[in-house]
Amino acid sequence: MHEKYQHIKWFVYARKSEDDKDKQVQSIEGQTQELNALQERAGGLRIVDTICEEQSAKAPGRPKFNAMIARIKKGEANGILVWAYNRLLRNPVDDGTIKWLLQQGTIQCIKTIDRDFLPSDNALLLSIEGGTANQFILDLKKNVHRGMQQKLAKGWKPSQAPAGYLNTRTENSGENYIIKDPVRFVLIRKAWDMILTGKYTPDKIADILNDECGYRTPKTKRRGGKTLARSTMHRIFNDPFYTGLFIYNGQTYNGKHEPMITMEEFEHAQKLLHKPGRTRSKRHWFPYTGMMKCGDCGCAITATAKVKRLQCSGEFKTYVFYHCTKRKKTDKPCDQHEFVTAPQLEQLISAELEKCAISKKVRDWAIKIIDAEKENEGIVKEKILQSQQQGLECTKRELSNLTSLRLRDLIDDDEFTTRKQDLQSKVAIVTQKINESHSTVHTWRKKATEAFEFAHAATAKFSNGKEEERKAIFASLGSNYTLKDKKLFITKHKSLEAIAKSRDVVEYEIERFELENSIDIQGQNASLYALCPNLGALVDEVGTEIHKSDQSKELQA
Repeated sequence: MHEKYQHIKWFVYARKSEDDKDKQVQSIEGQTQELNALQERAGGLRIVDTICEEQSAKAPGRPKFNAMIARIKKGEANGILVWAYNRLLRNPVDDGTIKWLLQQGTIQCIKTIDRDFLPSDNALLLSIEGGTANQFILDLKKNVHRGMQQKLAKGWKPSQAPAGYLNTRTENSGENYIIKDPVRFVLIRKAWDMILTGKYTPDKIADILNDECGYRTPKTKRRGGKTLARSTMHRIFNDPFYTGLFIYNGQTYNGKHEPMITMEEFEHAQKLLHKPGRTRSKRHWFPYTGMMKCGDCGCAITATAKVKRLQCSGEFKTYVFYHCTKRKKTDKPCDQHEFVTAPQLEQLISAELEKCAISKKVRDWAIKIIDAEKENEGIVKEKILQSQQQGLECTKRELSNLTSLRLRDLIDDDEFTTRKQDLQSKVAIVTQKINESHSTVHTWRKKATEAFEFAHAATAKFSNGKEEERKAIFASLGSNYTLKDKKLFITKHKSLEAIAKSRDVVEYEIERFELENSIDIQGQNASLYALCPNLGALVDEVGTEIHKSDQSKELQA
């Protein structure tokens, strides 16, 4: 052993960062092999411990490094054997700690492959070594930030692709993008289809995908091949990424990845999941909770399950009661003290469905009239697109004016940033809706047909369906569900209101003027309207209400 190393006890320190972009940095094994060879060339150094760490040094907080420094301060060792100085540190805090211990003599030597660092060395030399290591991190941070901004400008989310998508691995670093997962894209789309029916909870959907569809996460070197976690299923239904948008650092962008669902489907899913908050799994599931409010105090209607033992048979039976939560603290107490049992509530719902129920003949004739009415569809579509374009141009002008205000120092940075992010998010959402309007046609004929189909079949399906189906039918009736004095009040969809208002006279009309199968439907609107004027007027009214609803949604967006 060289005499200058006789009084030094050494820690061997090797580090390799997971995200290190320096291709010249050797692995942990490679570093320790070279350090062992260096120790032998030096005549056999006294090694106290070998410390290996796989963590970035760009910020303080490495547990093994900190433990090594604490042991050096206690006197367990006074030298560090390391492959290169930048393996020891790359941030100013750790750099200062090492330089201070070296200058005070607590560390007698830092030995690398190339040279020794001693307490007697020029402080400028240590500063250059530490500054070079720190500058590498600063340059890397700038390059990473620049690369992310470029990806954002191109419409690619610079992060891990969510379930149903994959990150490409064949392009150059920084040029990877997001593509459809050829195996899992269809399965996640199936999950969205299930949640949109209103019949399934996110947890149930996760179980179906795992158990029945065999879903497993993508396999990588260190992870993957697992079932889909229920928490992941909840995140999927929260994520606008599937509509073609994505959120990064609080700002909404139009993505270039292929959308899985439309914005309309996403918004409908949020309503079914009782948003705007995040989805939450529940211990007990009652089909009609989260939809109704108390008509007296405005609190939510909840449900309670009670188990009672029947004296006649000794069996246990569960009874479900719906009642007001009474959570609002107001001066006026809630007067609703009575419970509504589940069968009583379902009778009230059936009565509301019966008000708009129609026969098969009315449904069939209405659909014939709807199929014959096409000419107005293109006009309505054009009006919606014009409205969307006007809204987009207005928002862009606001964004331009906001920049002008900032340049003239009429608003400060905080207000500018907040308002800019809000306007940019609006631009992204409206642009996405316009793209959907061009690519996907949601005609009034389709929605009107669904309204008449619902009016015909909903009552029977509600009576005979499972709990999930009954909930979906109840949710499709309308909005503003209130329960008061054991009576149910619903603001029905305008199309269903129109059907309920005219159904009696239409039923009577069709019995008198039944359309024969031999009549040619093509181009015979006048004949249809002449035979069934009240039905024709009803179809027009349903179509008008659907147009109004669609236009209202577009203008709100």
